[in-house]
Amino acid sequence: ERREQALRLLMGYRFLCGVPYADLQLDRGYIAYAVAAARIMDALGELTHNPKNPGWPEDAYQFAAKGCGSSNISSSTSPPDSVKLFMGDSDPGNIDRLGHRRWCLNPAMQRTGFGSYGGYTAMWSFDSSRAEVPDYDFVAFPPQGLMPKSMFVKDWAWCVSLNPKKYTAPAKEQVKVSVTPVQLDTRSGVLQKGPQALAINYFNVETSGFGIPNCIIFRPADIIIAPNALYAVQIAGLQDAGGQAATLEYVAGFF
Repeated sequence: ERREQALRLLMGYRFLCGVPYADLQLDRGYIAYAVAAARIMDALGELTHNPKNPGWPEDAYQFAAKGCGSSNISSSTSPPDSVKLFMGDSDPGNIDRLGHRRWCLNPAMQRTGFGSYGGYTAMWSFDSSRAEVPDYDFVAFPPQGLMPKSMFVKDWAWCVSLNPKKYTAPAKEQVKVSVTPVQLDTRSGVLQKGPQALAINYFNVETSGFGIPNCIIFRPADIIIAPNALYAVQIAGLQDAGGQAATLEYVAGFF
């Protein structure tokens, strides 16, 4: 039941971000790897992607080690809570790459598995079994458009992962991000930007292969997570696949 709850929550986040979600499914083999990963971390008493052998038979150890090395892992005992931890991913040890979040939002994923034991949970992440990945421009979180305020936390980093088929790898020194509060005139349907962009209290560009590479990470200060809170995001200093200058603009908000 808890695995199914975690899967449904992961599907919800993927739906909001515009990546395939409806056919996401639990895989019994991946569940076995995830359970073995949780068991060996419990035996060692530590969260690790590279576990030492606690004295297990070699085949059991290798199976569990593969589970640890191929999964998102957390010290939560609840698979649904772990999904929220993976989507947050904004602690000092993870904010520079947001790897757990990017695996959760990998468009190529079609199968996963959750396993918990003792004080640990693992979610198999290294799946790219989707035969046809829909075309996309970028994957943002918070996503373009509106999302429930209950599914985002103020201190979480924002991110945009660029489709490597459409954009060259971004250079940190060239990328400029702005996040500006906007108001919607409900009578005219016009969005009006506020007078000043918010300060950005964290910024990085990470180009390795956590799900989608080429991830722009930023955290605007003093955002409000509330109904009708809307923000215009602009990311300049990009290049498309043909080497031409490109800028992304979208609105993200909460209900």
